[in-house]
Amino acid sequence: MATKVTPTVQNITKLLTDLGVSDSENLTGYFDGPKSATGKKFIIFLPQKNRLGQAYTDKGRKDFLVNELLPSLTGFKGPKFEIVKKNSTGGQISFTGSQIFIITKLIAKKGAGASKGAAFEYDLEKDFNQLIKGTNRFLYPDFMKEFQDMVIKDGTVISVEVTGKKNTARPLRFDNKGIYCSMKAPGMSGARTTNIGVGLADVKVKVKYGNVVKTLDLSAKYGNTVTFFNSGLGSNTFPPSGAFPNDEFKSGVFETESGLAILELFGLDAQRFRDVFVKYKEKSSVMKKVKAPKYEETVQITAERKVELEGFLKTIIGHNFYLCHLDDKKNVHLFNMTEKFLNEAASITSTSLKILYPIGGSAKRIDIKLETKLYELIFNIRSKAAGITYPTHIMCDYKFKH
Repeated sequence: MATKVTPTVQNITKLLTDLGVSDSENLTGYFDGPKSATGKKFIIFLPQKNRLGQAYTDKGRKDFLVNELLPSLTGFKGPKFEIVKKNSTGGQISFTGSQIFIITKLIAKKGAGASKGAAFEYDLEKDFNQLIKGTNRFLYPDFMKEFQDMVIKDGTVISVEVTGKKNTARPLRFDNKGIYCSMKAPGMSGARTTNIGVGLADVKVKVKYGNVVKTLDLSAKYGNTVTFFNSGLGSNTFPPSGAFPNDEFKSGVFETESGLAILELFGLDAQRFRDVFVKYKEKSSVMKKVKAPKYEETVQITAERKVELEGFLKTIIGHNFYLCHLDDKKNVHLFNMTEKFLNEAASITSTSLKILYPIGGSAKRIDIKLETKLYELIFNIRSKAAGITYPTHIMCDYKFKH
């Protein structure tokens, strides 16, 4: 008989990943795990429908845990379903002799912990269906009027489809111009391009103009701070050993081309960069969280660095789509992301990059800040996995300068 293993944050994370559950927010379902190796709560966000096309409901949360997840946990010690109302009214999976537990929430259900970004996409779908039916009882009436006046004009909306659930991957790549953000979407090769509206679309609206039908690609974003991309740095993105192999972290000598290119683009100090991760100290789950102290360094944006950074930003931001941004005050801002608009959006106004290195083993991420004419940008390079003390991901968040 095979030996049963004790659940840990690391092996439960690996199991969920192996089962195909994403650790990044998307409409097909994802999970949010503990931020440290001593954490205990995993949340699986269920999509609007299961693989059979049936809608997930509150009752479906229990069915998922009992019928779909629990049979996959037989290699662990004492997995069981139980109701612990202080954790979740939908029940949880817990383990004998362990504090770790797994609960579920519904993406489509608004409220604390649910994905408001995903809900916004479905709200847009509802509004466009209202327009198609002619009832015009809109959730966002000002936005719908602006969209009709500025975009649809004399056309007729004939269909709308939420496509954000496809969660298009955007891994980093390299060519003779340097680093760029690629797009893994049907019909796209992954080569450098800024014409990425098809891949970014969360909602597709078909509009009829006489005998011609045009598809409009809408990217729906929610909140004050929004994510442009989230790329892995491991061997799947940068074969064979990742951008920052573990053995290079141990030796302190970086030789991998992709890793060196990232360090050079942002002007990162290799030793400080390494120290952030190798000197990280795992936090106790019962300790009060405090803001990590940081060492701040500025790196001049030379003419050469500016050209490469702006080229990189253009592949991140893209053009040929409509950006619909729902802010924290429930106002929807509409942007026609043309190539001209892109050039302005990617035009850097900062004279230097601001690098924030956590000190004293307080965090395992590095922040890099800069501004363009339209955005405040924060890149971060971090480890997302408990117990892993080398970089696993790079992402870019932004704030609009409305």
